[in-house]
Amino acid sequence: MKLLPFILSLIFGIQLIAQPGDPRLQELAENRRRNELIEQLKNDPKNPKLLWEKVYQDFRHLNIDFYRAPNRNHQTELTAYFSTSASQLDELIGITPENPRLYLLRARYHYYYSDVYRAIEDFSRALELSKERELSSEIYHLLSICYYHIGIEQLPLDMEKSLESIDSANNLSDNSIDPYCREKIYYLELAKKEDLLFEYYKTIAIKYLDAFKDEKEVKLYRFNENFGRSLIHLYQLAEYCYKNKKYQKAIEILNVCIDACPRNKAGKAMPNWEIVCCHYLLSKIYREPEIDDYEKAVEHILLTIDEPKSWMVDEHELKKDLDFFLERSPNNADLQLAKAVYIFKLSWLGSRNTEEYLRENMDPLLEKAIKLGSQSHKIPLMLAIRNRVFKHHDEALIYAEEAVKLDPDNYNCQSELFEVLRNFPKTEESVFREMRKRNEELFYDLKPDFEQLKELIKNLK
Repeated sequence: MKLLPFILSLIFGIQLIAQPGDPRLQELAENRRRNELIEQLKNDPKNPKLLWEKVYQDFRHLNIDFYRAPNRNHQTELTAYFSTSASQLDELIGITPENPRLYLLRARYHYYYSDVYRAIEDFSRALELSKERELSSEIYHLLSICYYHIGIEQLPLDMEKSLESIDSANNLSDNSIDPYCREKIYYLELAKKEDLLFEYYKTIAIKYLDAFKDEKEVKLYRFNENFGRSLIHLYQLAEYCYKNKKYQKAIEILNVCIDACPRNKAGKAMPNWEIVCCHYLLSKIYREPEIDDYEKAVEHILLTIDEPKSWMVDEHELKKDLDFFLERSPNNADLQLAKAVYIFKLSWLGSRNTEEYLRENMDPLLEKAIKLGSQSHKIPLMLAIRNRVFKHHDEALIYAEEAVKLDPDNYNCQSELFEVLRNFPKTEESVFREMRKRNEELFYDLKPDFEQLKELIKNLK
């Protein structure tokens, strides 16, 4: 049926309207419109409306990319496609010279063909003419990128201009959070302005916290985008300190993040992705020769592993770390269990999701952990999940009830028992009602103390 409109258009010349998500039809429609504009401009070559639509359609994809330098492999001859459009854009600027968007468009064209200095000239002219805050903010942002790419050869002078432009872009934006904070952070790193960078990371983290605090009806704080971004900016600051061997400062920042770890209404920690990353970085820091605190390194690698059905950092790096700890401490029950949890998580990532894989790779580790004295809820919890998934319902129930007995305030244990009982038709509805109520209590987060967290961030030095 989808071919019918296309066939009819070929036979009868019916104009198609491209549907969202159908790039082939959209391209056909754009090409048809461009051909129409070319024909109309032959009869009316100075029509501003037609010229604008034509040059905009031709140049709108010439984006200025923060991560991609201009086309350094300069073409010896510009294509007729772009050179004709550039001439038409020049003609349009001659007709309406006070339109800042025309200079913005031409600046993109110059940048695309590596003439960054002419791009800067046109951006500067667009700024002079612009009366819109958001448009001016966009232009300053693009200017900062131009200065940055020039700065690859002339770092000190042009990085200052990049920073000046990005500050103007952020200040002119109507957004309460700097829309170009990523670029400013990168520029500050390149310019080696460490004190300013440190303070800016704190500023952005607090801005995201304020945006989070102002949101209404947030129930799951650990999944909230603004809360997560606040923590991730602090984490990135700690990572920056770690790379520059300022380990104590990194530890202090990461501990501030971990103090903000969401907890459920029973007081149990419910780490989000950012908190897991903080624990992982702490584990690395405590292994550095200057710090060398093996016990804390182990503590934080275990917190990185967390619950069986939770986040996992890079699987290859994590395996190296776990193997390092197990080689040094083979009789540590918690580390044996941590490796079992790692195997369990891997099993759900793809082809390893088989019962045989788990029995061969996870079970020996669980047996070692038990022999070494582990009584963790994670052991029966993983066995309950495995048996439920592979439809050994009676065994799943035994393990799920054992997990709840070991850790009754743990949401993962209670929710797994709920899932297992759904496979038993004789379970009374009143039991499910009580369990739903209990699970909700264990699932939803206590409201964090925003003001205390903000003070901790402000006091970081």
